[in-house]
Amino acid sequence: MVDPNNSDIIALAANESIAQSWEVTVTDPSGLTDTQTLTINIQGENQTPTMTTVDGSVTEDDFGGADVVSVTKDIVLDDLDTNDTVTLTAADLNGTYGRFIVDPDTNTWSYELYNDAAHVQALGEGVSVTEEFTVRATDNFGGEVTQTVEVTVTGSNDRPTLSGAVTGSVSDSLGSTASGKVTVADIDVGDSHSFSVKQDSDLGNFTIDSNGNWTFEVDPNNAEINALAKGQTKTIQVSVVATDDSGVAATNESNEHLISITIVGTNDAPQIVDIGQQMATENTDTQLSGTFDDGDVDTVNIADDHEWEVVSGDPRGELSVDRQQGHGRSNSPVISSTSLKGRRCRHR
Repeated sequence: MVDPNNSDIIALAANESIAQSWEVTVTDPSGLTDTQTLTINIQGENQTPTMTTVDGSVTEDDFGGADVVSVTKDIVLDDLDTNDTVTLTAADLNGTYGRFIVDPDTNTWSYELYNDAAHVQALGEGVSVTEEFTVRATDNFGGEVTQTVEVTVTGSNDRPTLSGAVTGSVSDSLGSTASGKVTVADIDVGDSHSFSVKQDSDLGNFTIDSNGNWTFEVDPNNAEINALAKGQTKTIQVSVVATDDSGVAATNESNEHLISITIVGTNDAPQIVDIGQQMATENTDTQLSGTFDDGDVDTVNIADDHEWEVVSGDPRGELSVDRQQGHGRSNSPVISSTSLKGRRCRHR
């Protein structure tokens, strides 16, 4: 009986054999003997080669200093038939998420991720998919071995992007608002987002809701706003960002989306500044004089000009006022100042 565990026998290839010989002696009752040699040829048979390799993994956008996102692993081949030659079968396969290559010259397999593909970029943070490929090797007598290799592809977080309304216009009047909407896009399927103001303005109140709808309401009490004359403009910029719910702070916030808002000045009514009570003595020819201030807040670059007039008086005295300069003489008149842009105020 052949010993199947004998290393010399196991090592026999399909075209190899070894002879085993034994001398057999027979003796009869009278003591005569005869000896012959018994030879048995043991013919080798092909053993299936063996293959050892490991699975691999890649992560979206993890280039590691290379031009492509890839992984490479060694393949170890062996054959109990010591004189056999085992060769990998070359392969270049297109998977769903990447390309799988078997190189018989280096006894390696490699996987190159289709990193720029939309469906690869759509993988969210920590989301994994697995692809399977078969590696095959044969020996020179046709013995074949295969092994399945799994490659795990893991997604990483991609920054959201913002688009939408980038301009708005308001007047400097109470309750004047500008509004618009920004839209968030994120290639990572399933991410949710929130909006926040990155750069604000103290000339009004800017808000943005969870749907990207923004509103800017001008502050009518702001001195810089009130100083704008009719038709004059001031442009401010605010910025917003969108933040997704994946990844870390370095990768989950969009770039700033700038919104330019133009504030258009309107004519503000002048307000005569009280010069205080003036005193006169009874039965005395008394003349009082002073200068009124129009108090107009429209002062930026182009000052409003005003015309002055007396709109009512008092029979106990007489008032005169310089129509252009606001110099007046009176006891208790009602003074009116009219901006050349059409707004009027009265002062008693």
